[in-house]
Amino acid sequence: MDAFTGHMLLDHCWVCKQKFGHSTKQQDHHIVPRAYGGTDGPQVSLCSAHHTALHEIALKLYTKKPYFDFLTRDPAQDQKLLWLASVAYNARLATENDPNKKPLLVESVRKETMLQLKQLKAVYPKTSRAKLLEAAVNALYTRHFVNKTNQ
Repeated sequence: MDAFTGHMLLDHCWVCKQKFGHSTKQQDHHIVPRAYGGTDGPQVSLCSAHHTALHEIALKLYTKKPYFDFLTRDPAQDQKLLWLASVAYNARLATENDPNKKPLLVESVRKETMLQLKQLKAVYPKTSRAKLLEAAVNALYTRHFVNKTNQ
């Protein structure tokens, strides 16, 4: 399978060709996952089932475990899934020992937390959300662990 040269943002899943709608949700996947440097790279439209499957396959490749349960049994679909998973796997290998690489944290938060973060951003306009979250974690860490050693 040839490398992507641009976005493949479609009205259907690139793997199974199912149209997006009420029962099939569109997820745009970074060919090289954002966590491994693909933030600005090309994307492809996938259904949620195939997006999950490719990441599971990539994880199984990384942990050297069988991944066959995540294949579709359709050779054309499996080829696409395996290609996407191998790109993710190889990107992970290429970046895992990079001392300049910051890990990407993706978490869901409550709406109230996002509102609080937005309000803090207004108070500290030159500070990124990531830096604000870092400061909050550091403050909690210091309160619970650093000061305990002085007692």
